[in-house]
Amino acid sequence: NKEFVLENNKLIYIKNKNIDITYLTVHKSKGLESDNVIIINMEDGLLGFPSKIKDPNILKLISIKEDKMKFAEERRLFYVALTRTKNKVFLLVSKKNESPFVKELTHNYKKNIIITK
Repeated sequence: NKEFVLENNKLIYIKNKNIDITYLTVHKSKGLESDNVIIINMEDGLLGFPSKIKDPNILKLISIKEDKMKFAEERRLFYVALTRTKNKVFLLVSKKNESPFVKELTHNYKKNIIITK
């Protein structure tokens, strides 16, 4: 797309360079805050959020304890992502393949969610 240029973790919109768009991984966003946050890839799949990639068995040898909650570490990262905003969080979701986290949010917090198409 020629409307945007990537430069040092910034997405520059050519038509309006005053719009400040910074992109980070959830890991890098920890401890930071932004006016608004957009979380992408909120789908149920191998590379979605939560990721369905299985941890190598070697990690079980070094892990102190096993979390009983499914996707516990990914859930903590999702919470970090949700809490990085001063204003609003936008989740980009495929309605045909929603992430389990999105399903939980829409079930438990219906009054706080606005769904647009």
